[in-house]
Amino acid sequence: MSRLAVLLLVALTTLTAASRCYPKCNFVFCGATYVYDLPYADKSFTGGICRRNGDRIGVVNTGEARIYADGKFTRISEYYPDGLAQKFSPHFFKGIYIPTVKYEAEGGKLVPEKVDSHYSGVARETYQTNQRRFINNKCIILPLRSWQIVKSNVVIGNAYRGRDNLHDCVAFETLLQEEAPAPAAAAAPSPSSGPLPVSAPDTVEEIPDIVNVQTEMDI
Repeated sequence: MSRLAVLLLVALTTLTAASRCYPKCNFVFCGATYVYDLPYADKSFTGGICRRNGDRIGVVNTGEARIYADGKFTRISEYYPDGLAQKFSPHFFKGIYIPTVKYEAEGGKLVPEKVDSHYSGVARETYQTNQRRFINNKCIILPLRSWQIVKSNVVIGNAYRGRDNLHDCVAFETLLQEEAPAPAAAAAPSPSSGPLPVSAPDTVEEIPDIVNVQTEMDI
């Protein structure tokens, strides 16, 4: 195999290999991981969406996510395991535009300014009741209904429309960090104990990979 062929194979593998839990989607996250915590509502928690050839996706409209449970994928609004207090919305996972923030010098300080990024990622809605506990360690497929293709920061043509939930999609895995336990009430210091210690700042841990699953689709 020639050196060029090896480099192309490495590049393709870097772009697509991380889509482990459902590798059939035509779309990927551009050079990013596929295992995500879901820290904030209504903000992208993923990398930007790309086609497998590297083309970026601009504005995107998404359909109802499918979640892997009980040996198959099912619509997230129909996912209702024992103990879940409120069903998920059909739009719990959704495409969202990602603005780029650049900094401009103004009055002797740097001021953030949002600029057009030509990227879309995936966001979630706010958790209701105990939903967070039932979304952890899951494989998710998000169908793309329509999208723009962006090359060299220029939108190419009109919106393309998806026709196949099994392939016009992007897939990812969830692995949520454990919620910190509620702090215990501090005991009142005795006169001889001195001042209370200062708490260490919170830290963010790296998210490990999760186990692959073999899948079938229930659409």
